[in-house]
Amino acid sequence: MFPRLPPALRWLPAYLLIVALPATAYASGYYVSDIGTRGVARGGAFVAAPNSLLALSYNPAGLSLLKGAHAQVDMVLVNFGMEYQRTCPCLIDVTVPFARENETRLTEGLAGNVATDDTGMVPIPFIGIGYGFDWQNLTVAFGVFGPTSPKDIRFGALDFETTKNLTSRYSITELSLFEAYYTLGTALEVLPGLRVGGSAMIYSFGTRQGTHLYANTAFADAETAAENTAWDIPISLDFKRDFALNFNFGLSYSPTFIPGLSLGASVLGKRSVRADGKATITIPDGFGGPLADSIQIDVQGEDIQLEVDLPPIWRFGVQYSMPALFSVEAGLAHEAWKVHDQIVVRPQNINVGIVGPTGALPSQPLAPITQMRAFESTTAFRFGGELHLLEPYLGAAAGYYFEPSAVPDTSMDPSTPDWDKHAVSFGLNTTWLGLRLDVSVQHVFMASRTITSSQRVSVGPLEGGVATDDYLTRIGNGTYEGSYTLIGASLGASLDAMLGL
Repeated sequence: MFPRLPPALRWLPAYLLIVALPATAYASGYYVSDIGTRGVARGGAFVAAPNSLLALSYNPAGLSLLKGAHAQVDMVLVNFGMEYQRTCPCLIDVTVPFARENETRLTEGLAGNVATDDTGMVPIPFIGIGYGFDWQNLTVAFGVFGPTSPKDIRFGALDFETTKNLTSRYSITELSLFEAYYTLGTALEVLPGLRVGGSAMIYSFGTRQGTHLYANTAFADAETAAENTAWDIPISLDFKRDFALNFNFGLSYSPTFIPGLSLGASVLGKRSVRADGKATITIPDGFGGPLADSIQIDVQGEDIQLEVDLPPIWRFGVQYSMPALFSVEAGLAHEAWKVHDQIVVRPQNINVGIVGPTGALPSQPLAPITQMRAFESTTAFRFGGELHLLEPYLGAAAGYYFEPSAVPDTSMDPSTPDWDKHAVSFGLNTTWLGLRLDVSVQHVFMASRTITSSQRVSVGPLEGGVATDDYLTRIGNGTYEGSYTLIGASLGASLDAMLGL
């Protein structure tokens, strides 16, 4: 009966928080683990002996290869594009009354309704300075770079009337994500050919996400109950963490008995993000359709905390170089997404009150919320190198990598659009009077992926006699298409070379 509606609805904002968690954004499809024009040109194969300030990111041990004073300004622009054509099967239970009618209606409504990401260009900047001393080839460097996960997705504007009919409204409508790293690194040659380096990092994190929730009420007309937008509720979340610590450690070895050979490895530590945020839940006019005049929801407080773990990254590389001719490197990059096993949101003194046809209920505090994830670790193969034959007047670089998806079919939805990737890259450089200019371009191919077994389901927040899960739908089935392009330019300066030292 309708009088039971208020007790069930009192937990609605808690479930709203569950479905709007920003950490789903970190799947490796958007996670650009390579920074810097030269590193991108080599397909990320820049680990064995990275003789650049970019070693702060790839392998800090490479800093020991720098002599004298160095400075570098770098900018890579990323243009990610994705289209999602949602398809059925949609209903979880096809035996319930009006299942065929709902499935048919959804199939017809989804046809041709393609959700398109309109990100545009997103910058990945890098600024670094460093000085290499003669003693033990000691180098000290400082750099600022990021974001490493340049995600700024909008499947339409974050406006209820505009977005309520989008195929992606139950996963992501809008997302902006920011990461920045401030790192101090040092390296030295502890034995002939053996370099050790490390860096301490301060990183900042911020995100804004908007999405919708479908209230699984039994009061909806069964013939149109599946995804009836009269029961859609928009929500937005803002999280920010200004200060957190991390590290990067690396080794590089060039054996004196095998000229030209270098081996390197590095590890970027796991990032445990603990961010404070705000939750804005908006009950739209007309919510509940025919029952709109009988329901009032009062939410007091908006502070929340996010807890999520992001993966450590291990890099390995083997390079062979003939300095006057070429350098070529093969390597692996392992991103341990298995650590991203859950997301925890802790409401901070958020209370919810309900006024229904039987009167008002006391405000209820929201408890911590945990959502389990199902990501997988992934290992990318990387191959790249540089042609030195015409240097310093003109040099060239090229690279390739293959990275398997970190998101299985069962976990796919538009908020985690990650699948197998092949990337090819090319770059040019020239050096004059101690100034080095690099330019590069990389294109990442992501073959069309059709999902029919996604287990991502629209969340049903209501419980008890007023609720039904009969018409909840799968929100991840469909065809995904995407690719992204990186374009970079870098200017580096060696003070010693400029002064003829």
